[in-house]
Amino acid sequence: MQMLKAMLELGGEASCKKLSETYGGTPNRYVGCASNLGRRVKQYFELPACMDQEQERYFPFPFVGKKENNEYVYRMRPELKQALEEIDLSDVDLYVSADEKIEEEKVEEIKIELTPYTKDDFLKDVFISED
Repeated sequence: MQMLKAMLELGGEASCKKLSETYGGTPNRYVGCASNLGRRVKQYFELPACMDQEQERYFPFPFVGKKENNEYVYRMRPELKQALEEIDLSDVDLYVSADEKIEEEKVEEIKIELTPYTKDDFLKDVFISED
């Protein structure tokens, strides 16, 4: 709700970088918010997958986006914007609190080392010859 209220304050359209610069937190925080909201919308309304090549995307359910100046800008879908304008958001704080900033800093990036899967590895796993 914090992200949605912030976007509404910015006219219903903003990049995650702009949200971060204006209201605190990291751009990744807002990317996660957009994706999580989309995932919940998809699940609640039992919508089909929104595929981008082989990757499923969730943000297109609540937002329309565009690449602008090397940033991805989210724009609320009109139905979402209208619904938010009709409810009381006065108890939703726009700015990321110090506690939330500390929680964001605790998140560690997970690094996974992948071992190459060679042709020989493949041939060991299947029941066909190289020919």
